[in-house]
Amino acid sequence: MNRTSLALLILFLALAGLFVAFGYNVYPLPSGDSHAYLPPAVSLREGHGLRNPVSGLKDLLDPSGEARFLQYPPLFPLTVGALMGSGSPRAAFLVLAGMNVLTLGLLMLLLQRGSGEAETRRPFSLIEMGFAGLGAATALVGHQMGRPEALATPLALVTCVAMVRLAALPAHWWIIGPLIGLTGAVHPLGAVELSLLYCAVLSFYYPMIKGLGTALRSSLAAAAVFAGILAASPFGLTASVGGTWSHARIHSAFLRGSIATAAWYWTANATASLYALPYLAALGLLAWFLLTGRLAPRSKTMFTMAAFGLGAIAWLTAIHSPELCYNVLLFAPLVFWWNVYATQRLGSIPARIAVTTCSVFASLGFLRFVVLLFFFLRSGVPLAEARSAFAGLAGHTAGPIAITTSFWVLSENYDRMEIVTDVAGYQTRSTAVMIQQNYSGLTAPPRIPGFVLLEDRFKRDSCELFRIRLAHTFPGYGFATYRRTERGSPAR
Repeated sequence: MNRTSLALLILFLALAGLFVAFGYNVYPLPSGDSHAYLPPAVSLREGHGLRNPVSGLKDLLDPSGEARFLQYPPLFPLTVGALMGSGSPRAAFLVLAGMNVLTLGLLMLLLQRGSGEAETRRPFSLIEMGFAGLGAATALVGHQMGRPEALATPLALVTCVAMVRLAALPAHWWIIGPLIGLTGAVHPLGAVELSLLYCAVLSFYYPMIKGLGTALRSSLAAAAVFAGILAASPFGLTASVGGTWSHARIHSAFLRGSIATAAWYWTANATASLYALPYLAALGLLAWFLLTGRLAPRSKTMFTMAAFGLGAIAWLTAIHSPELCYNVLLFAPLVFWWNVYATQRLGSIPARIAVTTCSVFASLGFLRFVVLLFFFLRSGVPLAEARSAFAGLAGHTAGPIAITTSFWVLSENYDRMEIVTDVAGYQTRSTAVMIQQNYSGLTAPPRIPGFVLLEDRFKRDSCELFRIRLAHTFPGYGFATYRRTERGSPAR
């Protein structure tokens, strides 16, 4: 092992340690979507089945009233539940940390193996690969906060490597197909994207008819594995597919994006800081390789159809409705690998510097989370204090307690929780409310009509480093609790 490879290994171990520290402290706060996917895993580990009483869609997707997890294929919560050491949010986030460490390890290995022996001995290669890993870690921190991408990302990375390495073999489809089907049982749209990528890869090896035939056989194998996993899941194939389809229809009805919000998601969003740069660099490099003949598909028609399908998905999920950008961020490690691999093959120093600069900007999100971790550990409200406050509120309150989206981690008694997104305008029957400060942008608890403030644990401090503000709200589990006034009556 040369010095560059050893330095890359040390960097990986340092990043792995940080991911474990994030998971142990259940930090950063779970994303708004996490309450839809992780409570079923905790419930399963606790012996209560794959249920999610916290989900606001439970009554729409499960008319039985049992709050069964039907809004997505179940392999992600099933896997997390099976790997958890105990039925707690900390155990769930340690499992997610392990998944992210696996992804990062695969990426580092690909970066090191993809570079030639001469390249791995050059110090600049370490800078390239190191910042590529840090840039990918930014998205992994976002995934770690509770969405299925934590498991789908390493599966997608393994599948893409298998596509490139095995595509020339006659019967490789029986390996690629099951991998795509396995990914589909975690992340359906990710499996569709992988299928289109597979068609694009096949277009470089086979003429159109043979390529389409291979893709069809692979699709049949993928469908068989997908159906088999869902059929063996707790609620069977029909209920799982029906719930996922219903959820997709409900979800799509509320998606209204704009160029302005898309620009924010791809530049200022903490989980994708300036990610527009490496993604645009990847597209530019691919276009250059195609135009100069370095990449020449045997079937241009098949490649064009696959590229059109991928472009349509990217437009819908990254620009038109940027709230769905996680469907594109799923492939972030592949993007960073391709940028390093392609510029090394070009042999252009300016191109390598430009791509590395893109990776540096993308890594700012992860580095920001690392700095904020120290603010949180030093002065933030710990999870244990917020859990104690919720337990006290539940002990003196009848019925469910209204909470904001990240606070499902405050208890494992999900039947006592009601998720609210707009605290001031949401009409709730709950007689008590507990809201989070993080992600709210508030430095003081808001006024909630019909409720009186009981406890204020919002932090007024600002997070600044060298006079640069790192966050609008202090990291941690700062909270405020409320009780309905006697004059207030439960709203319909």
